[in-house]
Amino acid sequence: MTDVTTAEQIQVDLAGVWDRAYPLVLERVTKVEEATVELSKASPGVETVAAGRDEAHKLAGALGTFGLDRGTRLARALERCLCVLSSTDAPEAERLAAELRSVVENAVARR
Repeated sequence: MTDVTTAEQIQVDLAGVWDRAYPLVLERVTKVEEATVELSKASPGVETVAAGRDEAHKLAGALGTFGLDRGTRLARALERCLCVLSSTDAPEAERLAAELRSVVENAVARR
């Protein structure tokens, strides 16, 4: 009985952490989206793309903690896309970023 109570408490605590982390997660997703748009330009800004890549890396590390394994995989794929300043990768990066946003927003809707 105690194990169930402990497991339930962990879930409640984790939900509280998610609620506090959610605004930062959204900011990071936005930075990734900005980087994917930048990537589609003829001469993408290195700083914007690098910032998006850094945020994708942080998201890849954090989203799994909240059970968002799909989000982790998407963030890792985005990190790889943003390693090369190539406009040929931009459509795929934009698609991945849109899916990442959807995963994050749906995680909030589930709660």
